[in-house]
Amino acid sequence: MPKKHITYQGKERTKLFRENFPFYPIPKQKDRCLCIHCDKDYKIKDLQVNRSVKGHIWIMCRDYPKCNGSVIDIMYQENIGDDLFKRIDLGLSPYGIEKIE
Repeated sequence: MPKKHITYQGKERTKLFRENFPFYPIPKQKDRCLCIHCDKDYKIKDLQVNRSVKGHIWIMCRDYPKCNGSVIDIMYQENIGDDLFKRIDLGLSPYGIEKIE
């Protein structure tokens, strides 16, 4: 069976991540994130950057394909001193900007 995607690593992965991350600001590789599909906490550098056989770049949960969380399912925090999970429990935005309605 042919491979359905190519997973990038190292400098190429970081470059493609920065070029294809759809939101601003682009998180640092050391920032923490949470996948809302599998409910796992890890670092941005652990996200997968894949290229499909059609050439599309996908930023996926580190546990892809077991978890199908994509970049829109990943919450991240810039400030390591701020507790992402505490903010969510309080009903605050994980980005520290506004209250979640």
